[in-house]
Amino acid sequence: MDRTKYLKEVKRRLKLPAEMKSEILRSLEESLDCADESGEEFSRTVERIGKPADFARDIMQSVELTADEKRRTKRARAFLFAFLIFSVAAVCATLSFAVPIIYMKSRGAIGYADAPTQIAVASAAGINAEAAVCAFLWIAAAAAFILRLIAKRKRAR
Repeated sequence: MDRTKYLKEVKRRLKLPAEMKSEILRSLEESLDCADESGEEFSRTVERIGKPADFARDIMQSVELTADEKRRTKRARAFLFAFLIFSVAAVCATLSFAVPIIYMKSRGAIGYADAPTQIAVASAAGINAEAAVCAFLWIAAAAAFILRLIAKRKRAR
């Protein structure tokens, strides 16, 4: 493991507010620079300060968050979890309507009959246009939110 991978892994494992995380990472980089300038090999430095998981765990145990920081971190995680659950539900709902329609149209049969029929069905799965539009908008919102999170994380690096 090289220095860049070590720092990325520590950053990934620190579950702290962004300001605190960047301060800790800056301090870690300075420590690594000092060790490098004194001639210590990176592998030796890692042995001394610990693997990324151990280092991050030790920091997390030693840092005391204020009640407000704990609440914000907890709320952000809960919001993200809820948003992901609703997004998965929207995708599943959309697929549950779309898959039977696609399957029936491709087979040309109604109700999984053995032969094609001449009967025209207005809505095989009972889906209406409003539900499809709502599901599509929800999926688009979920995609936009996820892209925004990814961009925010890249900017934080």
